[in-house]
Amino acid sequence: MQPLLLLSKLDSASGNASTAQRLCRLLAPVPCVLVDVSDVADPNQLQDLVKQHSVRLVLGVHAFRSGCLLPPDLAVPFVLVLGGTDVNECCLVPERLRVMTAAVALARHVVAFGPSMCRRFVELWPDYARKCVTIPQSIQPITVQPCRSCLETLNDLCPSLPLTESSKVFVLASGLRPVKDVLFLAPAFSRWHLQNRTCVLVIIGPVVDQAYACAVRAALVTCPGVVLLPPLETSRFHGFLQSAFALVNSSKSEGMSGAILEALMLRVPVLARHIAGNCDLVQHEKNGLLFQTEEDFVEQAQRLISDDSLRETLRENGFSTVRKRHDPDEERRAYTTLIAPS
Repeated sequence: MQPLLLLSKLDSASGNASTAQRLCRLLAPVPCVLVDVSDVADPNQLQDLVKQHSVRLVLGVHAFRSGCLLPPDLAVPFVLVLGGTDVNECCLVPERLRVMTAAVALARHVVAFGPSMCRRFVELWPDYARKCVTIPQSIQPITVQPCRSCLETLNDLCPSLPLTESSKVFVLASGLRPVKDVLFLAPAFSRWHLQNRTCVLVIIGPVVDQAYACAVRAALVTCPGVVLLPPLETSRFHGFLQSAFALVNSSKSEGMSGAILEALMLRVPVLARHIAGNCDLVQHEKNGLLFQTEEDFVEQAQRLISDDSLRETLRENGFSTVRKRHDPDEERRAYTTLIAPS
C-alpha cells in the first residue's frame, strides 16, 4: 500500500501537531510518513521525500506552513487542511497570503474544521470555493485515571492561593502566544477574585512565544487570583480539568479548539469568547456560555455558579455535542473519501 506524506508543524505545543497525529491514527492502516515542516529546507527537498517514500498523496496542515514548501510541479496530488491561524492571521500579511494562494490553487481539496472556517476560506479565495470541504475535528472518549484533583495540585504548586473545598477553579488551557490573548480576562477576573475569594483562574500551557510569556508573567504579578502553571502531562491534565469548575477560552481567533472539545467530552462547562471558531463549537446557553467583554465573562461565570440547573444542562448538552458531531469514525470516513485515488 502506497503511503501518504503528512506535512505539518510537529512541535508538541502546536495544535497542528495534534491534528497531524490524529489523522495518522485515523487513516490506519494506510501508512503515513509524518514530516515536520521544520525538517524540510525547501520545495526541492519535499519533492525528494515524495520520490524517496513512493508517496501517492501529500496531506499538508496549515496553508502557510505547508505552502512554503510546495513545489509548483509537485509530482502527486495535494490535499490542504486549514489550521486556523492561516485564514485568521497569516492572511493579513500580503506575502504570506500570496504563498497560501499558490497552495490553495495547487490543492485538490481544502479541509475546514467548521462552517466559519469554510466561510472565511471562501471570502479569501472565492474562485476556489468548490474545493472547500468541512470535516469537524473528532475526539476520542477520554478515560481519566485516578489522580490528584485540581485543588490538590494547586495547593502543591501555588500554596499562597487561598483555596478551600468551596473554591471554584476556572482553567484557561493554552499555549502562551499573542493570538491566545490569555491576559484578556486577567484584570477583571482579579477584581472579581478580590470580591469573591473562592474563584481563581489558572492559565496552564507551554511557552510558544518567549516575549509574550514574559509579558504574561509580569502582568500577573499584579493580578491576585490569577496564576500561571506549566503544562501538565496529558492524563494528569485531563484529571485536573475534569475536577475544575469550568474551562475558559479567551482567544482572539481559533480554528477549532482542542481544549474546548476535551472539556465538552469530560462534561466540564465551557465559557468561550464570542469568536467565529468558538461559535462553531459552543451554542450560547445550550452547551456552553459565550462572552464578548471582560465584564460579560464575569456575569456569565456568576450565572454558572448560582444556577445549578444551567450548569447541569451545559454539562450534558456539551457531552452530547461531541459524541454526535465529533465522532472519530465520521472523520475517518470523510478523510478516506477525500484521499481515495481519483
